[in-house]
Amino acid sequence: MDCRKLFEPAPAGRGPQHVLSEHGRSVLHQAIVEGDTQLLVELGEALGELLADSRVSASQLRDIINAFRRIHSRFRWDDALLLKPRLRYRAARHSGRSGLDMLCSILIAAIDMVEGDPKRFSRAFELLKAAVAYSYSPETT
Repeated sequence: MDCRKLFEPAPAGRGPQHVLSEHGRSVLHQAIVEGDTQLLVELGEALGELLADSRVSASQLRDIINAFRRIHSRFRWDDALLLKPRLRYRAARHSGRSGLDMLCSILIAAIDMVEGDPKRFSRAFELLKAAVAYSYSPETT
């Protein structure tokens, strides 16, 4: 799967430089809402390759994954929603890193699809963990 085909340029302004296309939203919906685990793994692998190509630092990924982990351990929908502005800030702050930008965009869209459902949040977290794991994989470096 070519992850870049799931995105389109965002309108000018602050925040992510890329947003999910309709096709991208459909793929993410299948993975998060419908629970298609195979698609979630494929999407995680594609995102991981993109992260590795963009040379996103381990500390940037660790910050994001730790924020998700804290919320996952004691799920509260309000806390999950508060991840969105943090992700937008991170994408804007590191706008030169397209992999991080796209990761933040897909996670923001995934949070929108969670709609308060802890199982959906778990799937979004699994997508993030898969992307991070594949970004460190020897095949992607």
